[in-house]
Amino acid sequence: KRADFFNRAVAAYLQAIAINGGNGDARHNLGTVYLQLGQIDQAKAQFEAALAAAPNDPKTHYMLGTIYLQDDPSRSPQSSARAQSEFETALQQSPNLAEAYIGLAQVFLNKGDPAKALENAKKGVELSGANVDPFSYWQLAQAQCAAGDKAGGADTLRKVVAAQVPDPNFSQQVQQLIATCK
Repeated sequence: KRADFFNRAVAAYLQAIAINGGNGDARHNLGTVYLQLGQIDQAKAQFEAALAAAPNDPKTHYMLGTIYLQDDPSRSPQSSARAQSEFETALQQSPNLAEAYIGLAQVFLNKGDPAKALENAKKGVELSGANVDPFSYWQLAQAQCAAGDKAGGADTLRKVVAAQVPDPNFSQQVQQLIATCK
């Protein structure tokens, strides 16, 4: 059923693009569907096309940043800088875009700068208000532990565990951080 839903969505967005190739919304949405399907190259192409149509769309800059974060740094050494640039552009356009701060936190963790990672993760969680998702807490916990705030990291990790994310790989990563952030 899920595959049928995504296939219908792809067909609908492709039809919208065929009618109006400059439809940035349709390209953004198609990129999101491709991302859900794990078709990263197609998603990236659609987000880039969406930005050509609507260069000031912060959500599309954010989505492109998330794709760059998924690149293998050994295959694409500029991916981290590109991710950072996309998240920063998104924040210039929408300064309260919580998820862009969370993305920047990951960039700074990858760069080995826990202080900047922590600053951005805190801002992202703060801006999320009551809508904080477990992955934003996960970024915050990683940044807290990396920055030496073991008590804060342990507290945030309890929130991550309480969310009961049904992904065994994610659960394993959480348990590993719990074991080391003491």
